[in-house]
Amino acid sequence: PRFQPDLSSTYSPVKCNVDCTCDNDKNQCTYERQYAEMSSSSGVLGEDIVSFGRESELKPQRAVFGCENSETGDLFSQHADGIMGLGRGQLSIMDQLVDKGVISDSFSLCYGGMDVGGGAMVLGGMPSPSDVVFSRSDPVRR
Repeated sequence: PRFQPDLSSTYSPVKCNVDCTCDNDKNQCTYERQYAEMSSSSGVLGEDIVSFGRESELKPQRAVFGCENSETGDLFSQHADGIMGLGRGQLSIMDQLVDKGVISDSFSLCYGGMDVGGGAMVLGGMPSPSDVVFSRSDPVRR
């Protein structure tokens, strides 16, 4: 289901400040993102507790995220549930968790087959099993 800030007792809007773009009333921070395929998302910034799933050892954390008011292009036509920022920058969930000292500065994604689903996301790394054998990267390939 869509996130409804009014139904969350722990949600708070990010108040207008010098580090953000503010709404017309100068009350709340806003955001706007445009993506390579020409879709866009815009809305307001809020903060709430973010959970990482039942199988995660990472405890729920307070984080800032965008509450979308408008979307265009592929974001609209694909009916996406949301977007998690894994890039660099203050609003990246990764950078927020690293800044809090909750995780180390790394993540990985392993996608399951498109017809099967599944996969895994690791935030901050994990201990390697003792039988793992590492190989050198080919410097010619990127």
